[in-house]
Amino acid sequence: VLSYIGERKHTVLAAPTGSGKTEMAIALAKVILLQGQRTLFVTERLTLLSQAHGRFDKYGMQVGLLGGGEDTYRASDDVHVATIQTLHNRIDDSQRMFPTKTLDYGLIIIDEVHIWHSGYDKLIASGCPVLGLSATPHNERLGHHFDEMVTCSSVADLIRMGFLAPARIFQPEAQIDTRGVARSVGDFASAAMGRKAKVINGDVIANWKQWGE
Repeated sequence: VLSYIGERKHTVLAAPTGSGKTEMAIALAKVILLQGQRTLFVTERLTLLSQAHGRFDKYGMQVGLLGGGEDTYRASDDVHVATIQTLHNRIDDSQRMFPTKTLDYGLIIIDEVHIWHSGYDKLIASGCPVLGLSATPHNERLGHHFDEMVTCSSVADLIRMGFLAPARIFQPEAQIDTRGVARSVGDFASAAMGRKAKVINGDVIANWKQWGE
């Protein structure tokens, strides 16, 4: 990943849930800081803003926030954490851009990059190297915007190494018919899939007695 960043390539880091993608991002941000530059960490949900702030702060990094009414960034910060919604509006308003009139970062990290927002186009076009984090990089748009993809350990590997608990999977014999279900940002649209999933598959009472009690 560092070699791709050095070549200013846009890269997707694909790793399973629970593999430590945020920890990897923090390690990369520290490397960027040692090079005299700061990192922009972008979330797509407001609930992740304070969570990301806490993770970077835990490792002693000076963090500035932008989003959800927070406007606490400074040019001297090591990392800026922002929601894409607020950042998108701020980029459009050049008089309120932070902390300078241009995006000037050693690295831009986009969390949950498979959930594509139109504002990401501007980050990709900024000239800064961009790293996208995802456990499910199946959105076809990623192939149009990113140059490389780095994959980490699989779920099976992480279970074998003791980092994830082994899972027992149960499913009804009858499968949901996904033909004709609309898609959104690379996945099934939740409303359309919800209508399909309303159909009860299997014997609820018998299944509960067998597996739930």
